[in-house]
Amino acid sequence: MSSLAGQFAGILLASVPSENSAACREELHGLESQGLRVIARICDQTSETEETREYTLDLVGNDRMGIVHEITTVLASHNVNVKSLETVVEAASMGGGEIFKTRAELLVPESTDIDVLEDDIANLANDLMVDITFEK
Repeated sequence: MSSLAGQFAGILLASVPSENSAACREELHGLESQGLRVIARICDQTSETEETREYTLDLVGNDRMGIVHEITTVLASHNVNVKSLETVVEAASMGGGEIFKTRAELLVPESTDIDVLEDDIANLANDLMVDITFEK
């Protein structure tokens, strides 16, 4: 969930008995009369739960547009789930710019090749000219 430029957005996955899913969706769409825009989808797929390992990712570097997108693109390419993500932009102590900091708690599937993931994260750090720490 996030609040950006005075707007709030959130994504939620909910489990509802199949016989109630259509009614739940209609109730959610009914919230528009109260000024809340809801997009609800019914998904019949059940995901198989794969064993995961927990990692943290810390990033510090000059702020710029698209940095979160680039990080999450690399993580998604390895089927990594972001359990939590905290970001902050602070004034740089020198240079007058802004520093972007983030900490992410990640769930990495057991099947993920950690060496390849670490290489991709290191390459991203070089491309973005940021410091990234990725550890268990």
